[in-house]
Amino acid sequence: MDQNMSSVISRMQDTLAKMFDRELKPIKEELSEIKDSMNFLITQFEDMKRSNELTTERYNKYIELIEANMSKNPRQFWTYIKAKRGGTSSYPTSMSDGRTTTSDGDLICELFSDYFAC
Repeated sequence: MDQNMSSVISRMQDTLAKMFDRELKPIKEELSEIKDSMNFLITQFEDMKRSNELTTERYNKYIELIEANMSKNPRQFWTYIKAKRGGTSSYPTSMSDGRTTTSDGDLICELFSDYFAC
């Protein structure tokens, strides 16, 4: 009788295992697809993060170059300023060098000239 019970229990366990496997298979597949999607998104995020870091690094090097060459190549500096302003080529309506403030175009040119002459 014990052996009969063991056999019945063993068959019930096998039947239940097969039934659960059948029921759980679609859920396992869906979880696997979700995991793959998450891995893809994590990879995309890491790629974007690396790209952003490289962009920031290159931008900082560009700014350092412009700053280092400002007195030698003022055109590069003003090209950068023009781009930051949205492409307008307007001159400032007033300017100050810390001592003198003016809105006269000729005096503004003089202030620029004095600044870059150093």
